[in-house]
Amino acid sequence: MGFEPKYQDHKYKNKIIEHFEKGTPISKIASWLSALGPEHAISTYTLRHHKKKYVDSKRSDEELAKAKNEFGDTTDLEYYLIETIVQCRIKKEQKNLRSYDYQKYDQQMQMAIKLLNEIRSSDQRGMSMEEVFSKLSNKVQNK
Repeated sequence: MGFEPKYQDHKYKNKIIEHFEKGTPISKIASWLSALGPEHAISTYTLRHHKKKYVDSKRSDEELAKAKNEFGDTTDLEYYLIETIVQCRIKKEQKNLRSYDYQKYDQQMQMAIKLLNEIRSSDQRGMSMEEVFSKLSNKVQNK
């Protein structure tokens, strides 16, 4: 018997997410699941991990909505770049990030900001994703 993803396929996953939203302590969620039966029990470590991922994704969504409101009317490409900037900013704030990873996220964020600035300040708003990726790859190869 191999690894079985208990959380992703869990019968009460939606209820667990509701508990995450309410701020219910992990120990109470684990006790509640254990009371439902041993087949529904999930370790506190797994619950803590998924709660952190849920909170981070919710924060990312909130930051993205805020950034999109600040920029106003955006094309799909601009939205993609804004999303990249927001996600890199959130990743850089993590406490246990290695310096190499920090530099990688910082470089990605700076490239996205530069490209977004180029698009916003020129008439390239109709630029396709293919053109953007070719521009990015050319800049990376030139470094």
